[in-house]
Amino acid sequence: MKVLLVLMVLMNLASCSMGGFKPPRETEHWTSDEYIQYRDYWDRRNTNMRECGIDPYEGYHKSTKEGLCMEAKGWYYTAGPVCNEFDSVDDPLCVQWRAKKGLPYPSAKEIIR
Repeated sequence: MKVLLVLMVLMNLASCSMGGFKPPRETEHWTSDEYIQYRDYWDRRNTNMRECGIDPYEGYHKSTKEGLCMEAKGWYYTAGPVCNEFDSVDDPLCVQWRAKKGLPYPSAKEIIR
């Protein structure tokens, strides 16, 4: 019995990190700062996503064009601008987007992986 107790305590200690409990990373999603009533918010978000070619249940843009379409409609991606994503940095649409906004090429720290 003591051996079982010692094994359980050791397994418990081995499974815990010294940093303590850390909640899971926040999910990335499209959101807006504009105040909209709850039901209208989701209806508008889903409608705009469909107009941009994004499946609202999946919630992620597969191309730069889709992401920039959502940003043009007033939504932003919680992970950061679409053109700061690793796959989109050199995309011609993002080069035009940065030139239009007067933004420099993103540094390595700003690129979302």
